[in-house]
Amino acid sequence: MVLYWVHILKQSNTSGSLALSILFIVGATGTIIGGHLVDHIGAVKTIRLAFTIMLFLLLAFSLTKGVIVASVLLLPIGMLIFTPLQRDCPAGPALLA
Repeated sequence: MVLYWVHILKQSNTSGSLALSILFIVGATGTIIGGHLVDHIGAVKTIRLAFTIMLFLLLAFSLTKGVIVASVLLLPIGMLIFTPLQRDCPAGPALLA
């Protein structure tokens, strides 16, 4: 992410690091929302929905050359990257029990 921000979008290292931090902060929110979605619509539907939407967002993100558009796209991408991971969180303690 930082390398894309620096080399493709021609931004500073600090700006790239800030974008990566925003990605992970929004990703934490995506994990919480993913837990609610898994409870309501199921794990398989949540994963399919998140990855289907993310496919188009990543395509748009890779084709953009503007920092503002990339920053706006970074928010839903960060949320959707971590949304399917919520399904795996309860699996760890269940395996240890």
